[in-house]
Amino acid sequence: MAKTKELSKDTRNQIVDLHQAGKTESAIGKQLGLKKATVGAIIRKWKTYKTTDNLPRSGAPRKIPPRGVKMITRTVSKNPRTTRGDLVNDLQRAGTKVTKPTISNTLRRQGLKSCSARRVPLLKPVHVQVQDKKQYHCQPCGICRIGPREKYFHCEKCNLCLASDLRGNHKCVENVSRQNCPVCMEDMHTSRIGPHVLPCGHLLHKTCFDDMVQIGAYRCPLCMHSAWNMEDYVEEMDKEMAQSPMPTEY
Repeated sequence: MAKTKELSKDTRNQIVDLHQAGKTESAIGKQLGLKKATVGAIIRKWKTYKTTDNLPRSGAPRKIPPRGVKMITRTVSKNPRTTRGDLVNDLQRAGTKVTKPTISNTLRRQGLKSCSARRVPLLKPVHVQVQDKKQYHCQPCGICRIGPREKYFHCEKCNLCLASDLRGNHKCVENVSRQNCPVCMEDMHTSRIGPHVLPCGHLLHKTCFDDMVQIGAYRCPLCMHSAWNMEDYVEEMDKEMAQSPMPTEY
């Protein structure tokens, strides 16, 4: 049987008013165009509950009994890494068959939140490789660095810890570390990836510099100066040109 349209609150109140005015159920039904049974049900409800509002319904019974709810709540509280699949199996062994969404809804009603593990790891491979390196605290930088300490020094002008082989062998730029890597846009000062100092003095990650070389990019992304010291290359080219035989004049 199809579900009938629910009467509005005004109509239900009008039925009660007409009943209190002394009209019969049949007369009220004819006046409002309703069935006598419908009018009678509204009047009986008003006499019993003194209201024509919809009463709260019990709803469908919970799929997980109270004992099962206590069991999964206790399990998750002891081991927050418990998966929904594990809880489904536990309840199934106890005789209750439910789905994973039901587990999530039940935990949410208990004030617990279910979540899924990240598919993409937070650490990049380069981060995993340096996890076992010794850390040290650099007082001028104000943060801890990946060591060991003896392989790095703090450049006061660049305001950054650099590899020891760059001491006196790089172009200093005032507070150059207070910027993002021009390739990956990660903060250079707090990054755990070592910096590469270009001849122009700008910084970028060593890994980003290697990626640039692989794709044939040989210029600084910021100032477009050469990313290499070209003096040796130019000198070598001059030697090759000097040794090359010149064509005869014509």
